[in-house]
Amino acid sequence: MAVALAALQRRSVTILGATGSVGRSTLDLIGRAPERYRVEALTAYTNAEGLAAAARAHGARLAVIGDPAGYRRPPRRRCRRAPP
Repeated sequence: MAVALAALQRRSVTILGATGSVGRSTLDLIGRAPERYRVEALTAYTNAEGLAAAARAHGARLAVIGDPAGYRRPPRRRCRRAPP
């Protein structure tokens, strides 16, 4: 019974380098099984637009850009959060 309950719980995931090839592939896999994963945070170094798009698409609670020179404040948009 405990194994069955553990299988139903969503795993919290943080992806470093979400806009790179490995990060995008990971998000693609997570997108194929959204009932199994909850995206807590995504990071990128300079691709703020790609990071914002990925955060919105996957309902990330936090998105962090690493390079301050690559940061432009995007327009405030309400993101839909996937149900818990």
